[in-house]
Amino acid sequence: MKHFIESRPEVMRGAVVIKGTRIPMEMVLNLLAQGHTIEEVHKRYSWVSIKTLKGAIAELAATIDHPNDGSSLLQA
Repeated sequence: MKHFIESRPEVMRGAVVIKGTRIPMEMVLNLLAQGHTIEEVHKRYSWVSIKTLKGAIAELAATIDHPNDGSSLLQA
């Protein structure tokens, strides 16, 4: 079970988001790829803790590392 990320059709058309928010993980990763720090991402989304941001990134990475674990987060 995912604690930090989710994908539901009724939220952002099924995009992978931080659980309980409408913040797409794609946006978080894009900010990090542009050179922003996790602290800067936290400032942008101050209602999401750094612990949650790091947990969401770790869960997404685990989903990518193990795509056949039965998770539907990345299935089209």
